Amino acid sequence: MPQGGPRLRAEDGKLNRVGGRVRRRRKEMKMQQRSLLGRLADVTDGGWNPTPQEVLRIENGTRTVTDTEVVALAQALECAPGWLLVGGPDEDRLGGSIPARDHMWGKSMRGASQTTPEGTRS
Repeated sequence: MPQGGPRLRAEDGKLNRVGGRVRRRRKEMKMQQRSLLGRLADVTDGGWNPTPQEVLRIENGTRTVTDTEVVALAQALECAPGWLLVGGPDEDRLGGSIPARDHMWGKSMRGASQTTPEGTRS
């Protein structure tokens, strides 16, 4: 397979499938984009501080979204990551469990040193 080919896109030509559901859920929560930015920084303990333009591009489907970003978005929007990815009935929106943020966003994501199994700092 040749490298550098076209990026995989959703059926509608967008770079992600979650953007429309991110916008929908944000509006359901009566949340402004700036509030979402703050919540994303909070749930990731500062590991992800997106710009307003990044969130706009995610919502418009003109930016790709990583799996870890989907989890952070789900936590910030208090919904299931699976619903953000594939949609489904409204009752699925809040279903599923979202791991506690202490488990999801360890020190390594924030760039802090970690203790090795031998008890030394890396």
